[in-house]
Amino acid sequence: MTRYDPEAEKTIAQFRLVLAAVRDIRSRNGIPHKAVVGFSVRCGEATAEELVPFGVAFIHMANAVLVDAGPHVEGGELVALVDIPPTKVG
Repeated sequence: MTRYDPEAEKTIAQFRLVLAAVRDIRSRNGIPHKAVVGFSVRCGEATAEELVPFGVAFIHMANAVLVDAGPHVEGGELVALVDIPPTKVG
């Protein structure tokens, strides 16, 4: 028996989009994978709260540290704009 959790699916989809953006920045700028990078995400408070628990996953999957997340985050040197569309689940 499998259990389907629409909120968990939405959160994982958001995590994957942010992970892809971090990897894209690395690729476009020739940043080697072994170099640790810090990154921030400008998003709503609810999304920020959902992304924070994935901090360890970002480290293991992209060698990247989530420094900050929320609507107060400003742009930095290297920016990736990712539109996270409303996730329709179900």
